[in-house]
Amino acid sequence: MAENENPQVDATVSEAESGDGAPEETAPATGAPAGSQTEIIDQAWKEIGTVADPEIGIAITELGLVYDVQLDGDKALVTMTLTSMGCPVGPQIQTAVHGACLRVDGIEDAEVEIVFSPPWNPREMASEEAQMMLGIY
Repeated sequence: MAENENPQVDATVSEAESGDGAPEETAPATGAPAGSQTEIIDQAWKEIGTVADPEIGIAITELGLVYDVQLDGDKALVTMTLTSMGCPVGPQIQTAVHGACLRVDGIEDAEVEIVFSPPWNPREMASEEAQMMLGIY
């Protein structure tokens, strides 16, 4: 997956969120209105992509550790995992993801939830580039 690709964007907007009673149309990130939910989520993915696993030195998005990014008003909701349940740098990564979200205009708070289901599998979840760096062929 390329750094700026985000197949997991959930940019649906309820009628109440659009403000005029009609559902807001979602648009690709390139054509999204400035400050739209889609654009904010895309920016959050980009910022989260700057966070590397300090033990491996590869971006957590490239490793496939980030499962989902959504917005609840001005709060980012990130669902992610770690390379192992006993990952010693888990709290450090979680804090870095929280900080990355707060660097995005339109996000005032973030909740980073660590889950272990589905379990991380680099053969299926990591990008081809990350797999090569990990020695998975």
